[in-house]
Amino acid sequence: MNTIRNKMMLLSILIWIIMAVIWLSMNLFNQRTVEKYNEILQRYLLMNQASEQSQQALTSLNNYRISLSQESLQQYFDDSNKLLHTKSELNWLRNANNAMLLDNFQHMLESQAEAMGLAVRFQKDNNEDEVAKKFDEASNISKYISEATLTLISGEQKTYNAFYRKIIKRSDDLLKMGFWTLALVSLMLLIFSFRFVNSVTQP
Repeated sequence: MNTIRNKMMLLSILIWIIMAVIWLSMNLFNQRTVEKYNEILQRYLLMNQASEQSQQALTSLNNYRISLSQESLQQYFDDSNKLLHTKSELNWLRNANNAMLLDNFQHMLESQAEAMGLAVRFQKDNNEDEVAKKFDEASNISKYISEATLTLISGEQKTYNAFYRKIIKRSDDLLKMGFWTLALVSLMLLIFSFRFVNSVTQP
């Protein structure tokens, strides 16, 4: 009976270890998947944020041209600074697939900020022709920025398409592993139960 008890204990420990390994593997997989999805989402949001801030800064500049108030000027400065700050944050998105496109994107953000800055300077000098010229230049750059944002996001989708396929494959592998582990544990229990019954009834 002691031998049977020892075997039962060893079998229980073995089953517990197997189930613990599966549980830890699935938790680790889920955690990494969530972290990667969050990273991808943050990348998309940052790209979209750059495009939105480009348009917002242009709107603030136009409001200043209309009202010429100190408050609207301060709002423009705030939005312009946010645009340049986002331009710096975009370095986080750089990889081998988007390096050139991202460089062009950042240059456009900087060029728009420079054009808007010159428009404000000419506005203070009451040079309306130059103001209109620089505002149109900034507007055109902002349109290019919107188009480049879509191109960048499209490139990100292609880059992470392989990641999505990998996630699906890993999920299938985990499902298969769980199935075969359950089958193995069931077989072990069946064999042990058969031997246990025999050891009790045979005497």
